[in-house]
Amino acid sequence: SLEESGLGTVSGGGSLLAPRPFPGEQGIEYVCLDVELANLDEALAVLKKKMHELGAPVGSSIAYYTEKEVKHEEPIGDIELLYVYLDAQTLSDDIYANSDLESICKTLQERMDPIGELRKPQSWSSETLLYFAGKDADKMFSRIEKLHEEIPLLQNARITFQRRDKEK
Repeated sequence: SLEESGLGTVSGGGSLLAPRPFPGEQGIEYVCLDVELANLDEALAVLKKKMHELGAPVGSSIAYYTEKEVKHEEPIGDIELLYVYLDAQTLSDDIYANSDLESICKTLQERMDPIGELRKPQSWSSETLLYFAGKDADKMFSRIEKLHEEIPLLQNARITFQRRDKEK
């Protein structure tokens, strides 16, 4: 969008891996995208609009420097996240043998429609993360809250939220 409008270009980016609570495991702490802007005010407006369209989650921000090297940081993103961590260690061997992650993902997505979207799962030896993006993490949770009664692999699931209102 920036290049198309002649307002800037993506110049780099990266991510930071951080230790997880389980020995030897790492997860993504954050992702950074570097852009160079030609016209700060106009380009920032385009960038913010595009980030919202792409579904920037709550907790995202745009950090930039003005000509005088003064750093500014603005929160951006209104998509809430619901994280479902499936236990990969403590359930019975039968549960793991008889569980199909693809069909579980399909069932969860069907329950979430149209308020939440399943993003790409992430697996470690200790657990598998399924996470959903939508406007209301609490509503997404209410759609799957009782599924552990139907899907044995959800029995020891650890569930966390990334919300606009951190006090909930």
